[in-house]
Amino acid sequence: MKKELTFHIDNLAYSFNIDEKLEKNLIKFLSTEENVETRELLLAYIRLGQEHTLLQNELEKISELLPSI
Repeated sequence: MKKELTFHIDNLAYSFNIDEKLEKNLIKFLSTEENVETRELLLAYIRLGQEHTLLQNELEKISELLPSI
């Protein structure tokens, strides 16, 4: 199901229609309740990138443990 999510960045509102399952990850590091600066947006992007990289590395380690076919 789609949901509209609005971020306020540098006093401008940006609304997106997203899947509800995605909302939790999008608001993990970025508030929708208050205005944020571009710097905070970049920091949230970097944090999500770090989280993604860690998960990717864990999956690669697990994949290496699986027997090859």
